[in-house]
Amino acid sequence: MTGLLNLGSLLLGLIAWRMPVNMEDWSVLMETTYATASVVEVLLVVTILLNAIMLILYGDSTAK
Repeated sequence: MTGLLNLGSLLLGLIAWRMPVNMEDWSVLMETTYATASVVEVLLVVTILLNAIMLILYGDSTAK
């Protein structure tokens, strides 16, 4: 199941990379900068917390 999620994430990332949006309206970009930065901060904190939890739970497990 995890492999499918990784594959799906990779495919969606490649699709998004191939479809750039040319934005020339700088006022719109400046208005969305704060919201984008806030979302990035939340995602970063959640990612670090989840990784810390997984490290605590499974960090001492040995690979077989």
